[in-house]
Amino acid sequence: MRCEECGAGNVRGSTFCQACGAPVPGGDPAGETVALAPESKTTPEVTVVEKTHKRDI
Repeated sequence: MRCEECGAGNVRGSTFCQACGAPVPGGDPAGETVALAPESKTTPEVTVVEKTHKRDI
């Protein structure tokens, strides 16, 4: 089923769009459960940028 707001495809029975969060017409608000990916056990890599200060000479 396609979201009327953003056009993303969603699982049949979805109540809200997985892409934009808009309500999906025809969804089953009672009883349907959406499975989510398990929480990551690792720390994501983050790029660290050093700030350098110019010195007035």
